[in-house]
Amino acid sequence: MKTRTAYLVIIALIFSLTVLGQSQEVKVSSSKSSETMEDLQRTIRLEKDSKPEEVIISIKQKTQKFELMIMSSVTYGKITIEVYDPNDTKQGNFTVGTQLNSEKKEMVNGNIRKRLNEPQAGSWKVKIIPSEATGNIRIQTSFVE
Repeated sequence: MKTRTAYLVIIALIFSLTVLGQSQEVKVSSSKSSETMEDLQRTIRLEKDSKPEEVIISIKQKTQKFELMIMSSVTYGKITIEVYDPNDTKQGNFTVGTQLNSEKKEMVNGNIRKRLNEPQAGSWKVKIIPSEATGNIRIQTSFVE
């Protein structure tokens, strides 16, 4: 009886590991054709920085969906983030910064998220404008063609 119970437990364990170990694929289907998804993530680290920078995001003509997410955390100073489309029209902005003096530790977080269907093709700009900033910026983009 003990052997039979142990045998059943082993079979149940093997079965559960087989089921749990299977990878799950997510397929995106479209009535027109199969879609291709691309993800890109950049992390920028600032250390008492005041030099403005630009990150260019190129969107292809056939892009059906575009998602841009920018997350920032500041432990000193402040950061302004601006997003511009290929026509140089501002599509969003935010500023995060610390308010306490340097004797205290403070972390301030800020985010912006844009989701566009059939976005304008061309070079989108993310302008990073730090002011004595120490912190991190993460820019994540997703494209579906």
